[in-house]
Amino acid sequence: MFLQLPFNIYEEETLEETEDYTIIRHRDGSVIKHTKNGLDLHISPAVSCLADWNHIKEKSLDILEKYFTDQNIEKVYSPYKEGHMRGEFSIRFGILGFFWTPRTLLGIEEHMLALYDAPQLLHSINQYILDFYIKYLDKIFNYVKPDVLYLMEDLSGANGPMISKAHFEEYIGDYYRQLIPFLKSKGVGHVFVDTDGDFNALIPNFISAGVEGFLPMDVNAGMDIVKTRQEYPKLKFIGAFNKLEIAKGKQAIDREFERILPVIKQGGYIPGSDHQVAPSTHIDDYKYYIFKLREMMKQAGVTGE
Repeated sequence: MFLQLPFNIYEEETLEETEDYTIIRHRDGSVIKHTKNGLDLHISPAVSCLADWNHIKEKSLDILEKYFTDQNIEKVYSPYKEGHMRGEFSIRFGILGFFWTPRTLLGIEEHMLALYDAPQLLHSINQYILDFYIKYLDKIFNYVKPDVLYLMEDLSGANGPMISKAHFEEYIGDYYRQLIPFLKSKGVGHVFVDTDGDFNALIPNFISAGVEGFLPMDVNAGMDIVKTRQEYPKLKFIGAFNKLEIAKGKQAIDREFERILPVIKQGGYIPGSDHQVAPSTHIDDYKYYIFKLREMMKQAGVTGE
């Protein structure tokens, strides 16, 4: 399940189209040039100043009043309540985080500059997000209580986090500390953060803010699940299997499972690919990976370690 923030306030509109590209104003107001070779060029963001944000915020409140009614919430979520309570399926619930959302609204470079130049704007956005989640998740979680909730952030790259520890605390950690206790009070099982790249430097900050686990643990960016579990024994994980090893064949797949098997045996870990499997992967190798995954899970269960 995924709860979308109510920022799509426009009708999508094609502003210009040629043989080589199409310029589209998207539903959030951002203007993007989509080229035929698949490259997207961002012409203007949805938010470039506080006035833009106030306009989106005002329109989003109209959307909430129209669509996020108690009746609609019950209609959408109540059908899952009984089956989940009977244990017929688990529920994973995704929400956009306090880094991801401003970045999407402002644009990547503009968001980085706003950390220094526009703190009032960022705090206004994140306070709105926090208030939205507390108000509406309070209603939604009366019907469903997620086993895992993902805060989607993507705040790190191959060379480390995109923000400092101080900026994390100001713009993300402080909001987590208000949101996560509320989530736990509503019966959420595990609070995870979804971020690619190398975020090792921020793990202590995440833990201090109440985060319990991470995905996908991108191996090629430097995330080593075995080392991380040794340093932080209570952390939980999803993913962490090097996706590139699947394309190398059975022996490589076996070696990768042997690498992560100690953590599988410890529990608190759902093993899987650390992101999308490479397109070059042969179907037979992928089938073997799935077969081996099942075998490793059985082995971990049988040993009881």
